[in-house]
Amino acid sequence: MLTITTASGTVHAAPSDPDETGAVLYNLTGPVTGMVHVVATHDPSQWHKFGAVRITLGSVEGLRHLPTGPLPKIRRRAYQGMVVRILEHAAEAAEGWYWTSGLTDTDDRDAPPQASETLHVIMRACGQHYADRPDLPQLFRQAHRREAPERLAWLHRWIPKTVADCERLQRQAEQYRAEARQCAQLWWALAELYVHRPAPALACLLANRREHLAHRAAYLPRWGEIFDECAAFERGRLDRYREEEEGLRARWIWNGRVFVSGTAAVHGAALEAVRSPASRPGAIAPEV
Repeated sequence: MLTITTASGTVHAAPSDPDETGAVLYNLTGPVTGMVHVVATHDPSQWHKFGAVRITLGSVEGLRHLPTGPLPKIRRRAYQGMVVRILEHAAEAAEGWYWTSGLTDTDDRDAPPQASETLHVIMRACGQHYADRPDLPQLFRQAHRREAPERLAWLHRWIPKTVADCERLQRQAEQYRAEARQCAQLWWALAELYVHRPAPALACLLANRREHLAHRAAYLPRWGEIFDECAAFERGRLDRYREEEEGLRARWIWNGRVFVSGTAAVHGAALEAVRSPASRPGAIAPEV
């Protein structure tokens, strides 16, 4: 039983046992009644790293379901909201919290200051209590089994699209640069012709007017740079997607310990076990 001091008074939160998804429900009593749902999950910015806790007002995970009662009530007004606690950062740091939705009532009105402060304190306390559980590694294993397949399915759809976007943007950048070179070459050819045979038509073509040769030769390289930057951004996104895909796949369990490629060191016998799981007693196949 948790005892939480809030701006609305002392609130008691009774945690349930973890369910098959690893979620724990906290039953609130006192000046605030209702439930808080807490479950292990992935880092919102790094899908392959399971080191976060999702806290949702109500009895279900807010990422997968619409808010479901009993929602926490303060003075007969029910509230909904969701936040992710990123455990690698201190609870006092802004980076330690990722708000996926604000605190609102069921009519989509923002929570008043006192209610907002109360609910913040309750969500923080429930999230910290969950993060302090001795079986947290097992809860993260359950989170990986639950979330990895759908994350991989999403990445399998988006990686080819991102590859195509990178190629398209790079082609467009090269096209702008090629057009700029052509315009410059043509301008110089016309300028040389104008020196030997001046004519009003040539003077018009050589003038620095909008969309004339000189103008296009001046601005098209900048468009090439812009599309280079866009292509570089997409390549960075692609690298992140591939890293996340590899991380979601390269997850092994060895004697109850979780080894994740890129986020945990695997040495000696553990590395050998990862390479040959069937040859080691108690080994478990890779989770995908």
